[in-house]
Amino acid sequence: MKTLSMIIPHYNDSERCKTLLSTIKEGLFKEIIMVDDASEQHHVVSLQKLPQAFPHLPLQLITLSSQSGAGKARNVGLEVITSDFVIFVDSDDVLTENHDAILKEAMDKDVDVIYCAPTSHKLDGSLGVRHTRYASLIHDYLHQQNSLSEAKLCTHFFIPVSKVISTSFILKHQIRFDEVMVSNDVMFSTQVGLLAEKIAALTTPFYSILEHNSGLTQRKDKESLLTRVHVFIRFVKATQNHYEKVVFKKLNIRGDSLVIQAYKAQGKAFAKEVLHIFRQHHVHVSSIKVFLKIKQWI
Repeated sequence: MKTLSMIIPHYNDSERCKTLLSTIKEGLFKEIIMVDDASEQHHVVSLQKLPQAFPHLPLQLITLSSQSGAGKARNVGLEVITSDFVIFVDSDDVLTENHDAILKEAMDKDVDVIYCAPTSHKLDGSLGVRHTRYASLIHDYLHQQNSLSEAKLCTHFFIPVSKVISTSFILKHQIRFDEVMVSNDVMFSTQVGLLAEKIAALTTPFYSILEHNSGLTQRKDKESLLTRVHVFIRFVKATQNHYEKVVFKKLNIRGDSLVIQAYKAQGKAFAKEVLHIFRQHHVHVSSIKVFLKIKQWI
């Protein structure tokens, strides 16, 4: 019987961790590895009580001595798992009611990675929209079954969650997360997609993403934006090197949104700096679309 592990990076979010753990059904996971990224002490104390609060779950807690980001936390988890498959779960998200059936179905497939359409929810429990882009990638892949829909699924499913990944596949290719504070998951997801020889997809969600406006994904300081820019350049180059020119062109990968983010967060000078960096690295940017978007704010 194939086994499954879960890796949860955590930072200062112990209450939502309890909510997450309360959604996990007994007997499904061989190990649940929670890696705390040097949280404040009261959160650490709360985490230390979780194994007693959830004795039916195979929960293991690892605490890092200094804050290094979710990428480092996930990599630490990868070093200790012993199962056939692994899923990554963010501490503020939850699993769906029927996650056990979906995950068992996924593990029955003899592939490197199974992409699963997620759902999303808001703080009040209502349905979110954050999942729709990923659900659309799954839908198009299953209904079109061509090289472009597969390429889009493998390169545009940026998040590491809502996937079931073969542990031996990760170890074989030594795939790891970038140990930076933002965009640490982009190249991991890209390498998984580009290196996978066999993939599958499921439309029924086992994973629900919390839709909110806090956390590292919302950081707009100059250092964070520059990190995103340079990770995006690596993503573009890896994708361009992997696919034939005609397929890469159809993927329509552009740096428009990052230039716009730079303008909105730091002003015109920084937007020009980002645009210059992209041009140096031959990353396509639609100047007209950027201009029209910025014009709305002037």
